Amino acid sequence: MVIGIAVPAIMIPFSGIKDIKKPEDAVRAALLAQKQMEAISGKAYSEIPAAGSYTCAQFQTTLSVIDCANTEFDFNWTVENVAASAPNTAVGSPDFGKKVTLAVSRFDGAMSSTSFYSLF
Repeated sequence: MVIGIAVPAIMIPFSGIKDIKKPEDAVRAALLAQKQMEAISGKAYSEIPAAGSYTCAQFQTTLSVIDCANTEFDFNWTVENVAASAPNTAVGSPDFGKKVTLAVSRFDGAMSSTSFYSLF
């Protein structure tokens, strides 16, 4: 029984488990992204910016409900025009709707980017 308790405690530092905050960061990023996406969910198609890539501050100039005050996470927005037949494929001109993708990453690079999207 002692070995069963002691061996895992000794092996954890050598097991390659690093950056224990990553799962916490991923959960926080998802919650922040959900908050951002909910803020724009009530907006009309005509209020969503034109197709393109935007920093948080650039996106906020069109949609003031966006919160760019977070100092740990970086928010980057992409707007694509999509067709009714393929809502996950960008098309050149406005056809059916807009796909808004939010990529969330940490400013310090400790977490890879996670993306969330919604159709308008």
